[in-house]
Amino acid sequence: AVLRALSPGGRFGPGLAEHVAEVESGVPLRTAAFATRAAASAVTLGSGNSLGPEGPSVEIGCGVARLVGSVAARRGWKGAAHLQRRSRQMLAVGAAAGVAAGFNAPLAGVFFALEIVAAAVRSAVDEGGGGGGEADALGVGSASEVGSVSELEARRDSAELDAKSRTAISGVVLSSLVSAVVAQEVLGSGHALPPGGWPVRLRWTALPVYAGLRAGAGG
Repeated sequence: AVLRALSPGGRFGPGLAEHVAEVESGVPLRTAAFATRAAASAVTLGSGNSLGPEGPSVEIGCGVARLVGSVAARRGWKGAAHLQRRSRQMLAVGAAAGVAAGFNAPLAGVFFALEIVAAAVRSAVDEGGGGGGEADALGVGSASEVGSVSELEARRDSAELDAKSRTAISGVVLSSLVSAVVAQEVLGSGHALPPGGWPVRLRWTALPVYAGLRAGAGG
């Protein structure tokens, strides 16, 4: 509640969908909002509350990637089209790193970036207005409407390919591997909550109890 009250506009920072929408709209990263959301995730998870690690890890990864991308943009990314292409690729790279570090699964990070992030980028490309009219009411599209739909699909295909290009795949694979290795070195590979020792002692007299538990659980 305190973090929400201190956050700009009384809301937390962007999630994955908001990150993608801001990249497509050319909106720069809201650093304060991103830091507030990251802090809220850290406090929630660190205090033992229920929160899945996938969302926070992806969001933090995307935010850090956009910060790095903004620095690179000021030093050499020229042109709006080139900047948007690189920004889409950085989203995939950041999401892959977040998933790989959060789950210690670099391969899962690669597939998450190439499937989920690429699909989110594709769906975020809109037609930018237009449509409607008597032809829509009659179920008949004019030649200009058909052309706009084709152009929209072409732009969506191009945006999705930006997140799946050879450059993006190289960055995704590298970031997944590096983040998983760093997470293992920093956090270790042991269990966060080590299980206790449970000696297995099977007694014939306990079988009716097990059968009763199974029946009570709906088995």
